[in-house]
Amino acid sequence: CSNKSGKIKLTILPLPDIKLVNQDADNTICNGEKVMVYFSGGAKYDLYFNNSLLKSNAQTPYVFNSINDNDSIHLFGTGFNSCKSLSNTLKFKVLALPVIDISNPDADNSHCFGEPVTINFSGGVSYSLFKNNLSWKTITSSSMVFNDIADKDELFAVGTSSNGCIDTSGKLVFKVWPIPTIPVITQNGNELSSSYTYGNQWYEGATQIPGATQQ
Repeated sequence: CSNKSGKIKLTILPLPDIKLVNQDADNTICNGEKVMVYFSGGAKYDLYFNNSLLKSNAQTPYVFNSINDNDSIHLFGTGFNSCKSLSNTLKFKVLALPVIDISNPDADNSHCFGEPVTINFSGGVSYSLFKNNLSWKTITSSSMVFNDIADKDELFAVGTSSNGCIDTSGKLVFKVWPIPTIPVITQNGNELSSSYTYGNQWYEGATQIPGATQQ
């Protein structure tokens, strides 16, 4: 014996089109750079990081404070019709930061007023130089000479590498000595004396007299 059942009408619901978007379209960032991603196409999102669930019911936008090279993220989204679907996957390339250095050939950063000061730069292709925490000069060479350094000035550089990443150098703090006044020479018989009690160097004409440094 046989008989027919009633009919069942099936409704096929569409899968949600879950999209995951990064502000930086090529997913290439510098080390330490934050990443902000946006979700769309669903009512609820589960966020996966390197194929492990990171955050259930994640909210858009979502910020990653730390991303490493080759890390990947994707979504498992639920649509408004309760159907579920996977998003695209974002895989990241993380570029190394440059090691930016500035140096002064005079290791103690001590100079006389008005004396030219040479600063050497390394680690980047261009540098934004700051003096006393204020933007001062843009440098594209590996060395520059300045004559406008004052006592207690602090210099540091923000350098950009060829891959576009930036980092900051350490600081140079300068000691600038004032130019002394011209000494007064007094003659007493056959003896000459300087008004300075120290720091003298005697000359005969244009010739330095060896050892003649007394007052």
